[in-house]
Amino acid sequence: MNSSQSSDVLIHVRRLLRPSDQELAGVLRVMRLAFASDPLLQLVLAGDLSPARVDGLHACYIRSGLIEGTGELWVAEAERSDAPDEREIVGQALWLVPGGGFLADESGRAAVKWDQYGPIFGERQERWFLDYYLPRLAAFWAHCVPPPAESSLSAYRLSKLSVLPGYHNLGVASLLVWPVLDRAGREGRRALGQATSEQSRHVYERTGCIVLGAEDFWPLPLGEGQPAEEGKGSIRLWAIEIKPQELLGDEHWDKARTDPVKRVPAKL
Repeated sequence: MNSSQSSDVLIHVRRLLRPSDQELAGVLRVMRLAFASDPLLQLVLAGDLSPARVDGLHACYIRSGLIEGTGELWVAEAERSDAPDEREIVGQALWLVPGGGFLADESGRAAVKWDQYGPIFGERQERWFLDYYLPRLAAFWAHCVPPPAESSLSAYRLSKLSVLPGYHNLGVASLLVWPVLDRAGREGRRALGQATSEQSRHVYERTGCIVLGAEDFWPLPLGEGQPAEEGKGSIRLWAIEIKPQELLGDEHWDKARTDPVKRVPAKL
């Protein structure tokens, strides 16, 4: 084996059903690093991205993805060719499956242990998240996928997708999402996602996805009161549709479809 071969990394993708504490820590690490500058996370956490707040919120999302019939959690693991028994989680894809929802009701909040996270979030910001952000997001999707079209709740929805910075632009994200996209195509269901920046929107569009609409979200004002839909501090979300049936034959997606294990340059 020559030096160039020995420095290769194999990317494996699998679904986590009953993750160990070590695997959960690996997923949280990826999300923490990948979303460090994400504008939506900045808005949701009111600019306080302390590890307890970031990991606590992401842990709630992860728990929702581990509930059968609600979501699915997929990971990409890097295996160095010179250390075949060691794997590192370098990416994650969290899906809501048809009919599933995040914090949809009291039972959903109990399932993700929201009562443990709420005090870390802070009462005021928690109310913003539950009473403003989540309902506005639901209304946004209802507007983007209106009747008589199939409801967004009957689609596969990509809730969180992140890849460690050192593994960007290597096809890891496409490899991560393809198993669910393939299933959605075979079932004749829609696959939806969202972009939180112009850059991520352009990435989706370059890979054959379409933008269904955009919506601005505002932070809480200083003092009391509801978000004022004006002024500075808002962020924009784009609703994205990924059409599995139309991606077949596309060179970018064919690589994800035909290569369940991908070889990429090593990241030291």
